[in-house]
Amino acid sequence: MTALNEPTIAADERRPTRVEVDLDVLADNYRVIAAHVAPARVMPILKANAYGHGLVEVARVLERLGAPYVGVAYLEEGLRLRQHGVRLPVLVLGGILGSQIPRFLEADLTLTASSVDKLRAIEEHAARAGRTATVHLKIDTGMERIGVHWYSAEMLLEESLRCRHVRVEGIFTHFANGDARDLAHARLQLERFHETSASTSAARCRRRCATRRTRARSCSCVRATWISCAPASSSTVSGRLSRWRRPSPCGRRSPG
Repeated sequence: MTALNEPTIAADERRPTRVEVDLDVLADNYRVIAAHVAPARVMPILKANAYGHGLVEVARVLERLGAPYVGVAYLEEGLRLRQHGVRLPVLVLGGILGSQIPRFLEADLTLTASSVDKLRAIEEHAARAGRTATVHLKIDTGMERIGVHWYSAEMLLEESLRCRHVRVEGIFTHFANGDARDLAHARLQLERFHETSASTSAARCRRRCATRRTRARSCSCVRATWISCAPASSSTVSGRLSRWRRPSPCGRRSPG
């Protein structure tokens, strides 16, 4: 198989700068965030080559630390992790094509079901392969990227209950501006998500998958992109970060 994510610049060309990544600092950032959000768990997001910090290297550190999950944007990122021996659960957050689904199943990657049609396609491919696909349902509460809108989420939830070759492991949303100074829109998104997750169909999904409810009503996992960089602000939807220690920058630029 052709290697994925090959460098776009020739290896014999020198860049004027390079980044040195301190993986010990990155590990400490993970511990700080995990301690703050407990009992919820942390899913570090490693898209875009772990935001330039090294997809495989960072994933290996997080696997040793016992991270329950990592998230990436595209199928090829998940496949690259598997090619390099990373075995922890990987959620691919981006959209999918039907022709890609067998690759997800072969590599044991978790899919995002962003519509009823996508969910049905996953069910069909999994049934044909005699496997069970692990899926997270994406609810669009105001990001306007991918996912079924919160006011139409009941159809997606009900369809998931009819699937026999799909295991719905989670339901998630994505804040459009969760780090903004004015959190009014983020709070509105959170309320919409709570309304969706409190529905009768969502309750049936939880019972079927034996999902344990934790803090913040239905929220049991936090998507974290602050593992590898220091945030510009400590504000969140809950507004409870005033006493935490901010993560530290773990990369520094040096002359090439």
